[in-house]
Amino acid sequence: MELRPARASDLNAVLALDRACSPVFTRRDAYTPQLFEPHLLLVAGGDAGLLGFASWTAVFDEATLVNIAVDPRCRRGGLGRCLLDRSRKLLAGRGIRRLLLDVRESNASARGLYEACGFTIDGRREGYYPTSDAEGGREAALLMSAVVAAPPAVA
Repeated sequence: MELRPARASDLNAVLALDRACSPVFTRRDAYTPQLFEPHLLLVAGGDAGLLGFASWTAVFDEATLVNIAVDPRCRRGGLGRCLLDRSRKLLAGRGIRRLLLDVRESNASARGLYEACGFTIDGRREGYYPTSDAEGGREAALLMSAVVAAPPAVA
């Protein structure tokens, strides 16, 4: 499997996977800026096509996870962790020192992944995410962050 920064030719596959995995998907024009530094759109794929991606926006020395998606057939196999680990290395090389994200409070599997990758809960936003119930409910978001270690100095 190959993990690499996305190219413009990957956007259709990214959008298709986003729609397959998320109840609220992102538009093409939102992903386009992430093709360029300091932002990052990292894709994972192989012979079966696109299997996952992680998209990040960056401001100064912080990057925020916009979205991460793994093909449902590949979940629980370590691909999400690989995407986060590789993202962290690439972003560190771009001067990023802190990673931020928010996650639905009810998304236990994502929270477990983020915690295993060194993210800690910093706060909570009440009523941040819409729920899928007919009553138009809202769900809290947990705010998480992780420190990115500085790359080793070149002698």
